[in-house]
Amino acid sequence: FYKQFHTDSIFQLNHVVFPLEVTPTGEKWQKEDWVMHRPLQGSPGEYVQNFDNFADIIVENIRDSLGVFRMERRYSKMNNEWNLIYYEIKTKVFE
Repeated sequence: FYKQFHTDSIFQLNHVVFPLEVTPTGEKWQKEDWVMHRPLQGSPGEYVQNFDNFADIIVENIRDSLGVFRMERRYSKMNNEWNLIYYEIKTKVFE
């Protein structure tokens, strides 16, 4: 699922539950505004990625090594297929 989700745009759109919680402004992600998620790219050690399973909901957390960027995605099975049910980005703004 995970590999196909990040490489097949049609598959991805069909496996996201829209409207999806939550944009950085607190709004819900809509299908027409969705930007394709791609595989994580960066230098070794640039990002830390981990997965946890809470009551059959897979929680993915990705953060950069500097602590400026954090992303959380949650996946759940519906009708025997995995779907993205939650997506949140958090960034720290430095003055």
